[in-house]
This record gives sequence, structure tokens and C-alpha cells, in this order.
Amino acid sequence: MLDITDHPAEKIEITKYKHMDNAKKANFEKAKGRYVGIYFISGGNHIISDSLNAMTRIRESGYPLAGQAFVKDIASDFVNFEDGNIPFQMTIKWNEM
Repeated sequence: MLDITDHPAEKIEITKYKHMDNAKKANFEKAKGRYVGIYFISGGNHIISDSLNAMTRIRESGYPLAGQAFVKDIASDFVNFEDGNIPFQMTIKWNEM
């Protein structure tokens, strides 16, 4: 989960989370709702810069957004490119006014 201010160079807070069956043990809850998303490929030391590029593309889409960006690896158990990169998905809540 990436919590980024309007000026990403100033502060990026990264929180790792995982699905928990017991909500009382979880460190964050992804609220129900519609999300705007994008898929991208990254790995190694490039995940932050690639995530910021993905976030820029989402923001440029024109959807009103709210909250943190959620980044998760997609199919990493069986998809791994030669250079060690794997596919990711980023989603940000669509602020339906």
C-alpha cells in the first residue's frame, strides 16, 4: 500500500499488508467500492519508480480518486520474466461523488 502526498518526492509511506480471515488481526482494510486500476511489470529496485509511473497514469485518467494506492503482485507463482520482473496491479479508490 502506498500513501503518497501530492509531491511524491517529499514522502512515500509503504505499508505491507496481507489478507487476514480475522479482521481484528489485520493492519488495514481495503474498503468496498469501485477502484481505478492499472497493470504494470516491475521488479528489483524499480518497484517504487514503476509504481509512481503507474500512479501518474491513473491520475491522468481524469477519475476523481481518494485514499491510498494498493499494489499487489499478480500471478507471481507462475509468471516470472527472464529479467526477474513480475506483473503487478495498482488500484486507487474511485471517489464517486
